Amino acid sequence: NQAYYGTPRHLVDDWLARGLDVILKIEVQGGLQVRQCVPEAVLIFVQPPSMEVLRQRLMRRGTDTPEQIEHRLRIAEQEMQAMPYYDYLVTNDDLEQAVDLLRAIILAERARIPKR
Repeated sequence: NQAYYGTPRHLVDDWLARGLDVILKIEVQGGLQVRQCVPEAVLIFVQPPSMEVLRQRLMRRGTDTPEQIEHRLRIAEQEMQAMPYYDYLVTNDDLEQAVDLLRAIILAERARIPKR
């Protein structure tokens, strides 16, 4: 039984069978694994407005050392390379606008006619 970052696959399958929208907040590698297991999954890449803004946000949180922040920034730059494998791109510059865009994507996907 495969799991998605702590979410058992059978739960995801059950939710999908009941017609629910299943949203998984996972790293890029996990998203690519989901795409392999569930090709019809809709992947949304959420990015910061810039690496500098990401650096500032991480510093403001105050939970990481400068070395940890640099490591996280390197990982974020690497993860950006996977963006072409995603279906949608949301830039998290303004939280309210980002949430509105996520909602719009979900509504559009609900209205999508399945491929034949």
